[in-house]
Amino acid sequence: MHATLPLLNALGFPAIRRGRLEALQVNLTYRCNQRCLHCHVNAGPTRSEAMTDESLALLHQVIDAHPVQTLDLTGGAPEMHPRFREIVTHARREGLRVIDRCNLTILGEPSYADLAAFLAEQGVEVTASLPCLLARECRQARFELWRRIGQPLRSNLPWTSASRPCWPLSCCWWRASS
Repeated sequence: MHATLPLLNALGFPAIRRGRLEALQVNLTYRCNQRCLHCHVNAGPTRSEAMTDESLALLHQVIDAHPVQTLDLTGGAPEMHPRFREIVTHARREGLRVIDRCNLTILGEPSYADLAAFLAEQGVEVTASLPCLLARECRQARFELWRRIGQPLRSNLPWTSASRPCWPLSCCWWRASS
């Protein structure tokens, strides 16, 4: 490995200073209803790793004790953690902005039929990656993704003025609102 500090010093690289803690990104579980080749954590339906109750207790303590503004929940499919809703409810009760990094297909799973309504009721921001934004292309890319999630999205997560696509043809996000 190369020593980079002398190189940075020669460039007059500005000193890096830690700011205050504003956001926590928490990987709740490696369990996911999909198994995508591009997944950086190799999540899937057979993965069982998840944040423990002890770690969740520490998370609640951090939220309660520090001026954290945002709780960013990721995974796998963070919604598949058995205490996902409790975590969201606690964070929202404490006034935190909550982001759910959702694969969207979970909204079409029968055991998660009320998830979109829960996210909307809690005012959770959903950040979702899609391979595309057109129904025909999504069907080809994600095995009827659009068919499975279309109704939950239309019914529970209305697009707002703040919800324009943030990355053309690959990512969309919206603020869930009731």
